[in-house]
Amino acid sequence: TLSNLCLTFPGGGGPAVQDLSLTLEPGSLTAVLGPSGSGKTSILKMIAGLETPSAGDIRFDGTSVLSQKPEARDTVLMFQAPLLFPHLNVAENVGFGLKMRGVGRKERDAAVAAILERVQILDLAERPATALSGGQAQRAALARALVLRPRVLLLDEPLSSLDAHLRDEMRG
Repeated sequence: TLSNLCLTFPGGGGPAVQDLSLTLEPGSLTAVLGPSGSGKTSILKMIAGLETPSAGDIRFDGTSVLSQKPEARDTVLMFQAPLLFPHLNVAENVGFGLKMRGVGRKERDAAVAAILERVQILDLAERPATALSGGQAQRAALARALVLRPRVLLLDEPLSSLDAHLRDEMRG
């Protein structure tokens, strides 16, 4: 639940987000639409804990998360531009979060293989992140987000660099 959420950046220019209240049901899919500069990414960053609201509250199951660090919120924010570690291959990138959570190698490898197959890039598991096309990198980043099975998944134009056919498949 977002309650009277506001975000104003120092230096003026007006509010990025002003008095937003919204309740999302568990398991729901919600899209935030608006023109460039309307605050969509700022809303996602506040939910993820990467921006601190100027006013208002963010609650998960009735409990405020404003005092929680981003890593404690169990959210994943995937940006429009895929963020991959250039020194890791695709499988290592996708499994990185699971490794940080202490998931064992056997379970991690199985989860990574399953999600790579789901986003149709299992054959690229050993490829260096730097050797991926834009669409392949975006699918690897999507797999890295999905494999964690976060409580809240925030996607900021995650399919924008995919062709129309693949974009439709990935939505499914």
